Amino acid sequence: MRNLTKRLCTLALAFLLSLMALPVHAAGNKGYVVTFRPGEYGRFSQSYLQKIEDTGYSYQLSKATGSLSILVPVGAALPDAPNPGEIQLTEPRYEVLDAAPGYQNGQPATGDITTVASYGLTKQGDTYGYTVRFVDRETGAEVAPALQGVASNAATVTFSAPTVAEFTALAASQTLTIGADSSANVLTFYYDPVVHTNTVTEEVPQYQQVPGTTPGTTPGTTPAAPEGEEIPDEETPLAPGPGDETQEETILDPEVPEAQSPGGSQLSPVAIAGIGVGAVALTTLAVVLVLKRRGRKDTAQ
Repeated sequence: MRNLTKRLCTLALAFLLSLMALPVHAAGNKGYVVTFRPGEYGRFSQSYLQKIEDTGYSYQLSKATGSLSILVPVGAALPDAPNPGEIQLTEPRYEVLDAAPGYQNGQPATGDITTVASYGLTKQGDTYGYTVRFVDRETGAEVAPALQGVASNAATVTFSAPTVAEFTALAASQTLTIGADSSANVLTFYYDPVVHTNTVTEEVPQYQQVPGTTPGTTPGTTPAAPEGEEIPDEETPLAPGPGDETQEETILDPEVPEAQSPGGSQLSPVAIAGIGVGAVALTTLAVVLVLKRRGRKDTAQ
């Protein structure tokens, strides 16, 4: 029973020590996570881990992959990335080309960042290693896995840009001249993301003219009248039809003298009045003379 108790205590103590060896983020802390991955051919040196420890930032180291995750407070400066000398190689055929591609030290933290160290083959007999990278021109992130190989010194090798979904290569092909320094035998293809545009096509309806209609009108409708005074249908004058009786009405203007009809009197109203008075006077005189003659005859008898 005592042996079992001792074993349990030993296991619990070992578990606690393993937790202490791997610091984790403090609960409730807010910030961005910066992750440095050493890749499959190396691990971060103890000197670099001590450098991160001195920043005061919380961090976590993965034993399985060697990745280092650092919690950076919002707005705080980014920690320094490892340099090639701070990565311990696990495969001697390779050398570190870039420990943190695209990373910028000291910038304020504005988001999560992940970098992966890139490697190139070292000299192999009479040949030297090279690396061809395929990256986004704006962000520096890889859009396709890097191509690595070896070639003879001073050889010129031509590479073609692979097709990457949603990206367009700026150059279809490039050449690389192999040198004795493998770290300088690096060729980069840059890509731009594909910009999608939505095109909206508006269809204009086509109308066919029906015989007997005016263009631009719908069959069974009356074309619009030209601008001007509208005359209601009930007030529209109608032309007389065959056999209809018409009546003419003459409206005299009191200020305009009437035109004399052909053959009419040419006397003015004053002359006509004078003739009338003269006729009455002559008639009266004739009557007086007749009466005087009758009076003389009666006296003579």
